[in-house]
Amino acid sequence: MVYGEWWVDSRKRYPRPYVPPQHTAAGELFDDGFTGWRLETLGPLLSGPIGLSSSNAGVGDSSEPLTVWGTDRDGYFYSLLNTHHWRTQHQSPNVRGGVQTWPVSVIVKSRDDWVTPSDLVDQIDVYLQDLDAWASDPSELHTDHDRESKTVSISVETRSATATVGKAEVEARWGRNVSSSIEHVSASPGAVIRIVDTLPISEIANQWSSPLSQLMSLLMMRTSVVDRIDARLARKSAADHPEYVEVRIPQPVDDDHRGRSESSIVKRQHEMLATRRALASAETTWDRLLPGFFGALDDDEFKTTLSLLIASQEKTEGFRFDDSLLYAFNAIESFHRTRFDGTVTEEPRVAKVLKEMKQRVPRGLKAVINPRLAATRHKRMLEKIDDILGICGTVAADLSSACPDLASVLHDARTASAHATTERMSAQDQVDALVSTQWLLRHGLLQSLGIDSQACDQIIRQNFEFKGHTRALGRRHSHRTPPAERH
Repeated sequence: MVYGEWWVDSRKRYPRPYVPPQHTAAGELFDDGFTGWRLETLGPLLSGPIGLSSSNAGVGDSSEPLTVWGTDRDGYFYSLLNTHHWRTQHQSPNVRGGVQTWPVSVIVKSRDDWVTPSDLVDQIDVYLQDLDAWASDPSELHTDHDRESKTVSISVETRSATATVGKAEVEARWGRNVSSSIEHVSASPGAVIRIVDTLPISEIANQWSSPLSQLMSLLMMRTSVVDRIDARLARKSAADHPEYVEVRIPQPVDDDHRGRSESSIVKRQHEMLATRRALASAETTWDRLLPGFFGALDDDEFKTTLSLLIASQEKTEGFRFDDSLLYAFNAIESFHRTRFDGTVTEEPRVAKVLKEMKQRVPRGLKAVINPRLAATRHKRMLEKIDDILGICGTVAADLSSACPDLASVLHDARTASAHATTERMSAQDQVDALVSTQWLLRHGLLQSLGIDSQACDQIIRQNFEFKGHTRALGRRHSHRTPPAERH
């Protein structure tokens, strides 16, 4: 939460050093706990009237994104990029012009100066939730206890791995932060992703922080949001020193992500799909993983599948469970479109009948009937599930061994989630279907990153959560009859 003075500048050229205009408004920048960060000002930020089509002191239409600048009581400089006016409330007669609310897309905090959206950065440090746990390896921490001198020494080695993505170098760094006092010595893990790339500060979210958050959300099996971004401006200060700014990308975060503090790094690693060490054991190093991921992002269906999987991981119980199930099966269909044709091969006699039917459709009904006839060539959901089971290697075999009728269970769960009028499955069957579907999607998405199927099998089959799921699935579903044995 930040209290300060805020303003919008209408000048076409900003002086260096920058001098704020005369018109400012007192206000509060805060995290609303729902949509992200917002700015509320006492009175208008703009000197002119707010209107949907009116010009505001040369700034432009109020519906266009603006840059809001400000300073707090401690002397920090704030630049709020891509900010929109949302509403004005005339709730207090003591506040002339009302209380204005401005949702904020990017917050830049600096000790030296304000920045504009076009200012360039050439180095970006991204800190994500649980990144330290993902990168940490307990075997890399060495301690030595000298009984005679009654001292303990901690040997910490900071390590790194570098990947090239386009023209940028992306380095993952990890190690331990050692703190000591007379009574206590601790070594906590720390990790950062450093990007050496020159780009406008307003593009950090689209090009780097959002994709990295999605990659880590896949590898951690729960949403990994960006905690903080430290960026180095490409310009130099008057003393010829680089300037550093703190960048925050506001985003909706529910209570599950707030103040997460894990008592055990090992416990948190057990809950992940694959830690850095697990990937390395499957010969999937950082320099192979990252280019494969950013290359896969060129496929829109891959991005859709990944986004839907991340959404389905959010909640698996309570009133949002049905949403998670539907997200997972929408992800299955999206993933199927990336790997398969999606249509069935028609027998000649069937194709002939369909052709005759299309020819007999009255002219006025062709727009309605022909798309429905064409849809008969699309694969059914059960066939799509069989296709995906066929490319998910030993992971699919393990799930099918635990639940011999797995394809039918998944199909029934998809029908139950998509059609409210159908007979409902038991809650446990739906949970089993959801978790099994998520494992298949993870296997398929890892393959899309360029990891071969056997390595994907190794990554997932050694996963603590996967082992627990297959054991529980076997206890509940081993009695089911496989489709081939039905009469």
